[in-house]
Amino acid sequence: MKNLRTYFKVIFDSPKISDDNLRKFAEIHLQRLSADNPGGIFTALITATTGAYQAYFGAIVDEATRAAIQKGMTLKMNNALDAFLEAARRQEGRIRAEYDKESAVYAEFYPQGLNEYNQASLADVEALMLRYAQAAERHVALLGQNFVDTFKDFHAKFTAVRTAQLLAIGGVKAEKTDTRGSRDALEDQLMDNLFTLAMKFKRNADAGMAYFDQSFLRDAAAADEDGDDAPPPPQV
Repeated sequence: MKNLRTYFKVIFDSPKISDDNLRKFAEIHLQRLSADNPGGIFTALITATTGAYQAYFGAIVDEATRAAIQKGMTLKMNNALDAFLEAARRQEGRIRAEYDKESAVYAEFYPQGLNEYNQASLADVEALMLRYAQAAERHVALLGQNFVDTFKDFHAKFTAVRTAQLLAIGGVKAEKTDTRGSRDALEDQLMDNLFTLAMKFKRNADAGMAYFDQSFLRDAAAADEDGDDAPPPPQV
């Protein structure tokens, strides 16, 4: 049995893993997360990992990685946008029936009727989402908590995906900040990702490992294969 202490180590914290290998490992991992992100379940990981990567290495310059993240995030962002607009249009009839089209409450949701939602662009949709969610929260007594939660969730998901997209495709290349702290943060984030995927794909290592390319870590992995730093057994 593998010593349980092994699972408390940050396995990426090794002098055998060079910056170049860690960079490539992280880029491929991001690319695979973005390419296979069903329902946006890994969007939070992509956002956090992209931020940690850029804090240490600067902007992502690998074309394939950047393209995969951009494509995946753009698709998720458009899906989130479309889902919100469809729901806002669909709920207009309910708001009109509950409060009357000439009421001040109706104007909180639809100050310009449906025109804003029919003509919404990427530049203004986040403000529309926030306004709608806040209006729903003010009138939760009649509309219900599920209604409020639905529109707050639209805003939260869109914001998360938009942030990840902008982080990934930012045009300004920063210099790598060669500090121990920023590498630690990236190593820690990669460990969080590893454990998250391990929990999701418990008993299915092949599915979980499809998100990683361990070839860049071979030397370090071989040295730690059996948890070599485990304490000696107690003397009896």
